[in-house]
Amino acid sequence: HDMEALMRMMRERIVMLDGAMGTLVRDSGLAAADAHRAYIDAGADIITSNSIMANRLLCGDAVTRLAHDAIGAAVKAARGCPRRVWVAGGMGPADVRRHSASEVADAYLEQAALLVQGGADFILAETMMGTDAAMAAIEAVQQLDADVRVAVSFSLRADCRLHDGTALDAAVRMAADCGAMAVGINCCDTGTSLLRAASIAAGATWLPLMVCPSLSQCGGLSLAEAMAPLARQRLLNVAGGCCGTTPASIAALRTECAKAMPRPVECKTLAQRRAEIDWSKFFELMGLGGYGSIASVQGCDCRRAVWLARQADAGLGAEAMQAHKDAQRALDGIERLGSRASRHAIDEMALRAATASEAKMLGSLAAVLWPESQ
Repeated sequence: HDMEALMRMMRERIVMLDGAMGTLVRDSGLAAADAHRAYIDAGADIITSNSIMANRLLCGDAVTRLAHDAIGAAVKAARGCPRRVWVAGGMGPADVRRHSASEVADAYLEQAALLVQGGADFILAETMMGTDAAMAAIEAVQQLDADVRVAVSFSLRADCRLHDGTALDAAVRMAADCGAMAVGINCCDTGTSLLRAASIAAGATWLPLMVCPSLSQCGGLSLAEAMAPLARQRLLNVAGGCCGTTPASIAALRTECAKAMPRPVECKTLAQRRAEIDWSKFFELMGLGGYGSIASVQGCDCRRAVWLARQADAGLGAEAMQAHKDAQRALDGIERLGSRASRHAIDEMALRAATASEAKMLGSLAAVLWPESQ
C-alpha cells in the first residue's frame, strides 16, 4: 500500500485530501469517477471513496454493490493519474444507540473488507461522533490484515467535544493508543472553532493531524481563508474539506498550504520504539529500580552470574533478568502483530494475562514503548 511514502510526505509538507463527494455529485451531476478526477486535478494527494454510508446497517444487502462501485470509481481515478494518488476507503459513523456493539463491529468489518479488496490503500473512519464507534472501526480494520492502516477523523460540537460528550484530547489519545496512523476533525457543528479544535488535537498526540471542515464551519470565509491560520501556526499535516467544498476549494487550499510548513510529527515504527526503550524506567515500573543495566548484559550465563554476584540482592537481580527475558519474548510477539501493535492491544493482552506478574510486565512494557501516552 506504499504507506511509508505517504507518512513521509506528511512530515515533509502539508498533504492535500479531497473535498466533499456527496454534495459535489448532487449539485454538479458529475459521476463519482469524474468528481474524483476533478479533485485530483485540483491537487489532491488522497481521494476518499464515496462509501461513507455503504455499510450493512444503512444499506442492507445492497452494501456489496454500493461499496464495490464507490471504491472502484476512486481506484480507477487514482490509477489513471500520472502522479501517485492514494485512495482512502471512507467509512462513516454508526449509531451505537440503535445497534448492538456486535452489529456495529460486524458492519465495519464487512465494509472495511470490501473497501480493501476493492483497492483502498488505507481506511479513513470519518465523522466519528463518539469513541465507541471510532474504536469499533479501528478494531475492524486491524482484524483484516497486519498491513492495512486506518486514520480517524472526529465530528465535534461547538464546544470542541465529540457528540457523545467525550473531550477531544481524550478521543485523540484513544485513537492513537488503538493504533490509528493519523487523527483529525471533519464535518463539525457550525460555530466550532477550527483553530481551537486543531490546537487541542495537536496537543494530545504526535501523530499526523488532519483537518477537513465543512464550508458551513468557515464563518463566511472560503475554505482556504478559514484554514490559513492553522497552516501559519503549523497545525496541519493533512488538509481538505467536507460538505459544501469543491475542487476549486481544494485548489485554493493547496495554494495556501504550499506557503506553510507541516506540523512536526513522530511516525515511529515499532522497531524504532523497541530500540529506544528506557529500560531503567521499565524496571522502575516493575518495582526493580536500580536494575536497568540488566538490559545491557549480554553473553553466556557465566558472565550474567558474575554480574549478579556483584549485586546487593542477587534474588532481585535474578528477578530483573527474568523480567528482561520475558519482555524480549513479548516484544517478539508484539512485532508479529504488524499495524495491530498498539498501546491498546498491549493493554488488552495484559488484561488477558495468565498471571499478575505477566500482566505487570506487559503494562510496564506498554508504558515504555508509548511514553507519550503517559
